[in-house]
Amino acid sequence: MTEEQEARIAEYVLGTLPPGERADFERELAADPALRAEVAAWERRLGGLAAQVPPVQPGPQVWAALERAIGPEAAPAAASPTVVTLSAESRLYRSRARWRSAALAAGALAAGLAAFILLPRAEPSARPDSYVAVVNRGGDLPALIVRVDTRAGVVQVRPVRAEVPADRSLELWFVAAGAAPRSLGLIDAADRKRLAIPEALRGSALVGGTLAVSVEPAGGS
Repeated sequence: MTEEQEARIAEYVLGTLPPGERADFERELAADPALRAEVAAWERRLGGLAAQVPPVQPGPQVWAALERAIGPEAAPAAASPTVVTLSAESRLYRSRARWRSAALAAGALAAGLAAFILLPRAEPSARPDSYVAVVNRGGDLPALIVRVDTRAGVVQVRPVRAEVPADRSLELWFVAAGAAPRSLGLIDAADRKRLAIPEALRGSALVGGTLAVSVEPAGGS
């Protein structure tokens, strides 16, 4: 299976395919048992992400929009969103914000791109050195799909709904336990990007580490 096919399956599972492409994909799905098996594998692979995300109460603006849409009988707007405990990924991102607070820009990515952890592919036939992860925008919207191949020494980033202010750039970082974040390069929010992994970080050195995306001044940090 090609990278393009895998990316398409991942986008289908994430719900980010445009309506027309999704309809085409579902027609293929109905006629192709092998494709259905791949979709099921991706659902298992990405399903763990949902378990790591704590529930968040929709904000007052969401309830207000619903009330406007369905009429005066709607339930009253919530007074305030529920406060949730930060996950380990969020804590990492928050600590990164402390040591480079100027990197976090207001604007389309005001909520920030959440950090994410490398997820090993669980299928017995899968290569143990290939990882897939999703980075979210604003905590729940998929923004980037990232594939890490430790054998080939590359990171492939596919934008989904990443939005970046014109005067900002996205930068990908690797964070090993107890070590300072290390830049892997800039990400193109509009097109796929292939980044080389430094020799010192290849193989087992990546395992257990975390990748994070930051919003930097144009051109990177």
